[in-house]
Amino acid sequence: MNAAEFLRLDLRAMSGVALVFSIVSGGALSAQPEGANGPQSVAADCHGAVYMADAANHSILKMSPAGTTSTFAGLPDAFGSEDGTAANARFNGPAGIALDCAGNLYVADVNNHTVRKVTAAGVVTTLAGQAGVAGSSDGVGTAATFSGPHGVAVDRDGNVYVADTDNSTIRRISRDGIVTTLAGTAGVTGGRDGIGAEATFRFPQDLAADSAGNVYVAEVNSHTIRVISPQGLVTTIAGKQGESGSEDGTAADARFNFPRGLAVDGEGNVYVADSNNYAIRKITPAGEVATVARVARRMHPDGASAMEPIVLPAGVSISGEMLHITLYRGVSMIRSLAPVEFAAPAQTAASEMVR
Repeated sequence: MNAAEFLRLDLRAMSGVALVFSIVSGGALSAQPEGANGPQSVAADCHGAVYMADAANHSILKMSPAGTTSTFAGLPDAFGSEDGTAANARFNGPAGIALDCAGNLYVADVNNHTVRKVTAAGVVTTLAGQAGVAGSSDGVGTAATFSGPHGVAVDRDGNVYVADTDNSTIRRISRDGIVTTLAGTAGVTGGRDGIGAEATFRFPQDLAADSAGNVYVAEVNSHTIRVISPQGLVTTIAGKQGESGSEDGTAADARFNFPRGLAVDGEGNVYVADSNNYAIRKITPAGEVATVARVARRMHPDGASAMEPIVLPAGVSISGEMLHITLYRGVSMIRSLAPVEFAAPAQTAASEMVR
């Protein structure tokens, strides 16, 4: 049995009534990407195709609207840093991915310390950073350096934002390829809000950008969701620094447990893959946090006292009225697929795709 599952949820079906849906291999609503081994971020285009970063296989997968999966870029089990087309290119532990309006895919290539660009035709180039060189230097293109970047997002103007995880900073790559540090200071960790370098982060994991120019940050180790305004002001919109939990509520009254993935819809609702709570959470523009989907755990069928091994939500993306989620099983002893329980959200997402 493969170590990854891919799930698509119809947001329209989530409003009004609570549903129970069982994940199955194949089928129109849920598909299992063949060969996926370490799913991370997920991104969906306006044509219904879905892309997934498969970190353990060092490749990018593509799933068609009909559910057929293929390797879009890279070669499974072959890592490296070479640019090229499709299978001739190499990645090394790709994690975050994001699509721009032209269909270009941006990849946080973690172990290469670079940000890669993949065109709609599958041509892979290094957008910024130097393969194998960890650092925090700003600069143009490959003159800049990153350290273990995990998350990327693209705004409507084509600027790329990078969660430079090991530097605990958020970087910005302009359309001209100029890399600057948007917020945080390299090597300084914390949870302080503020403007630009006054703010501190603790190993930011994923990003999402909305249509107003705000950039949302998932801080996996701090259990918080932050936002950077177009003016560079960093504020904490949900969760409390260093306190894990699963409580719904408003802003600092809510709790998360290792939030990994982010997506934002056209109405400004933020969806969070809250990994260690096995849940998808929703943050409204007013700061109200609610649990909208949960991955259930069951006892082993042989009666063992331990819970069935964990299925963790890792990445989340929105296209139209579909919420796309990658689920990761960190162990190989799963006997069967766990069901997913849906709670009815307060409102459905808008149809505008902003990631």
